[in-house]
Amino acid sequence: MIGLILVAAGLGSRLKSGTPKQFLSLAGVPTYLHSLRTLSPLCQESVVVVPDEWVDRVSEEVKTISASESIIVRSGGTTRQQSVLRGFDCLDTRISRVIVHDAARPFVTADLAQRTIQGLSSAAACIPGIKVAETVKSVQSGLVSNTLNRSNLRLIQTPQAFQKSVLARAFESASTGENLTKATDEATLVEALGEKVLVIEGDRRNVKITWKEDWEMAVEKDRIFDIRVGNGYDFHVFKVGRPLILGGVAIPHTKGLDGHSDADALLHACCDAILGASGLPDIGTLFPDDDPKYKDISSLSLLHDVLIQTGEKGYRVGNIDITILAEEPTMKPYVEQIKLNLAQVLQLAPSRVGLKATTMEGKGPIGRGEGLAAQVIVSLIPSGNKS
Repeated sequence: MIGLILVAAGLGSRLKSGTPKQFLSLAGVPTYLHSLRTLSPLCQESVVVVPDEWVDRVSEEVKTISASESIIVRSGGTTRQQSVLRGFDCLDTRISRVIVHDAARPFVTADLAQRTIQGLSSAAACIPGIKVAETVKSVQSGLVSNTLNRSNLRLIQTPQAFQKSVLARAFESASTGENLTKATDEATLVEALGEKVLVIEGDRRNVKITWKEDWEMAVEKDRIFDIRVGNGYDFHVFKVGRPLILGGVAIPHTKGLDGHSDADALLHACCDAILGASGLPDIGTLFPDDDPKYKDISSLSLLHDVLIQTGEKGYRVGNIDITILAEEPTMKPYVEQIKLNLAQVLQLAPSRVGLKATTMEGKGPIGRGEGLAAQVIVSLIPSGNKS
């Protein structure tokens, strides 16, 4: 059996963030949860070690993980090693191998963890390390005292994997001296026993958030991959005496679409797709059809309001793909005009607006010419303006 100790008990003083870095929100969840979600499925039991005042909150947060019944939350000590030891003491006696990971490394991969576990087949401990790319110099009083041979140097990461029995001996040996306080990782304690510690290739993406610049890069990485997708659909029946408006463009036809507003089914579907991706209520909730102020209102105004609300949540439209479902009128002459209009309204390059029109081949209410519909898929990307 494999056990995980996730070290999340530090104060993160070097980041100067007020809140410990492992509890800052990254991609909508506390930073430590990223590591826990990645590593806990590989283990039969996980222990999250946190500051005493965070135990209750973290105990609730870990319930969002499917294997939460095998996750224990415990308060840590005043040093890293004391915290790891407290987590170690909580592990089930049947655990034979242990992974220790820093909660400040949210980009860890399951592959890296599995490779460290596999390394235990030939060593008492297995740790990931990355080669040093820069020249390394020893400096004293601001002056170079020595240039080191970097070919044999490695920058050591977590997760680190251990035979549980060996790690127990390492803790016991270190507890009588100062090593338990001074060691910066558990591998150092195992080394002190004279046991074999295998170093495997680490992962440069597995960065540790320590300084302000590290956090800013993590947030930027989160922004790059934080893409939301939404879909929308709307159908309106035709009504004589109404203008036909689609995508904010007036289209000559004998009938328009019936609705409380201008009944622009295309823009309504756009609104719902954007609202869905934003996690906001749908268009019918925000703009109810029994509210007089929305009577005959241009759906461009509704879309504008939706874009404002989406912007306040920190997102903007990245691209949009629309399909108009209509037997009549023929849409081909108006596709390009609608596409350019939407590109302007959504502040997108025309190449980021997809617009097609198709028929239902005479089938159903659309095929019988009773109305038309639009379906929309939209992506949202971070705007950098989150309030």
